[in-house]
Amino acid sequence: MILTFCGKNAFTLNQAVQQKTKTFRDSVGDFGIEKIDASEVSYNYIIQAVQAMPFLVNEKLVIITNPSTNAELLENLQTLIDRTPDSVSVLLVDQNFDKRKQYFKFLLQKTELQEFKEYKPEDLPLWVVKYTEELGGTVSLKDARYLVERVGNKQQLVAREIEKIVNYQPKVSHDTIELLTDESLRSTVFTLLDAAFAGDKKTAIKIYRDQRKARVEPYYIISMLVWQLYAVALATHSEPQTETALVNSGMSSFTASKALKIAGNIGKKKLRMIIDDLIELDRNIKTSADPDAGVELFLMQL
Repeated sequence: MILTFCGKNAFTLNQAVQQKTKTFRDSVGDFGIEKIDASEVSYNYIIQAVQAMPFLVNEKLVIITNPSTNAELLENLQTLIDRTPDSVSVLLVDQNFDKRKQYFKFLLQKTELQEFKEYKPEDLPLWVVKYTEELGGTVSLKDARYLVERVGNKQQLVAREIEKIVNYQPKVSHDTIELLTDESLRSTVFTLLDAAFAGDKKTAIKIYRDQRKARVEPYYIISMLVWQLYAVALATHSEPQTETALVNSGMSSFTASKALKIAGNIGKKKLRMIIDDLIELDRNIKTSADPDAGVELFLMQL
């Protein structure tokens, strides 16, 4: 039997691999499990490992990680299937399969394939509540949303933060989230824009300088400003101008709410001027202007 586990959701993918491994280990013991990194061995090594009969057990599981890095293996998937004995199960594990390639279509047709997709940002808070309960803790849906807004929407990162907080205190709250987690750059730059548009220049500049002390490059912060002003532009021109409309267009709930808040404080004309200023900033720092001075002046002018 050939299984394929793939997808960009590293957390659920790894959980599935661990569960499969545990089930097999409980059944036949450690002698029945062999792990191979396809990026470090030859195709011949993999075929020999698959063909080898189980040692001291009735069946064997061969877990092959990173098969997408081994071109010869991908070219000979049919041979892999043909040479796998009935007493051997093979699990192919890879986050980076190219769905456009012929080999992926082959895997889809000839193996038991499971794809682990990333959660949509708006669905992640419900999972946070459930996972917290599995760990023996509790969290309100409101605080779950705040955690996702604060640290980002990568499930594996969110999971590690939940585990850390529950280990500190089973009841997850707004205060423990702030105490034990770091704010993501996405969230930080929205806060920076909020302060700048509110005329709080001191806070805006402090946030920027704190990021520079953390070795975040000004070019990266500018790219985040571009992305967020794009979201604000969508919010400004949205009909109707609601969070639901923006979420339905593909924007996350967090981004939509932040963008609408900023859009409510500026008109279309001012937004156009701000975008023009940002284009000019980008042009200047790529020629002669000092990046830090340029960004700080831009924030002061908002």
